[in-house]
Amino acid sequence: MNIMKKRLLSAAVFSAALFLINGCILNPETEKPPPPEPIEWPDLTEKEDVIETITLCYENYNTATPSDLETHYREILYDEEGHKYVFYLQEGDYGPAEEPLLTLEQDVAGSVNIWKYSSGLTLSLSYSQWEEYTGDEDCDNCWQTTRTYSIDTSIEYGGEVHDLSGTNMTVIFIIRPQHDDPSKWAIYIAYDLPPQAS
Repeated sequence: MNIMKKRLLSAAVFSAALFLINGCILNPETEKPPPPEPIEWPDLTEKEDVIETITLCYENYNTATPSDLETHYREILYDEEGHKYVFYLQEGDYGPAEEPLLTLEQDVAGSVNIWKYSSGLTLSLSYSQWEEYTGDEDCDNCWQTTRTYSIDTSIEYGGEVHDLSGTNMTVIFIIRPQHDDPSKWAIYIAYDLPPQAS
């Protein structure tokens, strides 16, 4: 099963599963580790800030709280009624009776569950220039970028470990100014493309 299919299923699988309780009994005489450094989240006034936010969510998956990660991830997804963010899956990542996309809520749920239940999670996103997007006349001041990415992690729940990995994958991000604050950017559409040849 490939990477995007697993991501689509993760929201449904994890929403039905019981929350795992990861306990840690500390020796009262043992000094507690220092708190993690605060994350410097970008203010989303630059186009590249949406990409940096994604990277920070994955880099801090095991130090930031799930609610904090979700809050900042939601901030970069376009959320205007009737024009909400969508992530289009590549052909083969969905069944005949399934929608070929992830809605905003499905993407958020799947991403949060990956952050909550992963170990050894790594994500790399290449850099690329932004180009003006002209594919939708209703998308004013929209820009696009094509990035290559790789992801690797192990997700553990219910006593089972599931590997989630993929390399040389490609995604197109289309961004536009946020509807309630035009000074900030948000991802409007994302397209997952077939993996590139190594």
